Amino acid sequence: MSFQLYCHPRLQKQDVSEYASLGLLGPFCAGLLKKKLLTSFCLYRLDQLNSIPTNSSNFSWINKAQIYVLGLAIGVIGYPIYPEVAREHLMMYIPFSNKPKVIESNFFKGSPIIENAIIKAKRSGKPYRLA
Repeated sequence: MSFQLYCHPRLQKQDVSEYASLGLLGPFCAGLLKKKLLTSFCLYRLDQLNSIPTNSSNFSWINKAQIYVLGLAIGVIGYPIYPEVAREHLMMYIPFSNKPKVIESNFFKGSPIIENAIIKAKRSGKPYRLA
């Protein structure tokens, strides 16, 4: 059994392939729109949660779960962009001992502002405040 693919006599084979490739554009745009809406909702929700005074009794267990899940998502998604910042953010989920945690990193060494502050601090022998 055979059937004719072309509905119109002037429709060429390359025209059909162009229309078929446009068919992939719809699911791509829909996926992009879903991601944009999800991201917008998450940022809106974080803004709402940030406006609540930071007392654990002010948050329900659902609010706390949202904060932890969004924090994990931010750390994981942000890792390819800023690995040092994401690593420090994810470290908040690990319990620490009573002594301070020292993080050694050359992340900011390339910044001329930081380099200038280091030079000024070494000259004066005192800490130099950037802000």
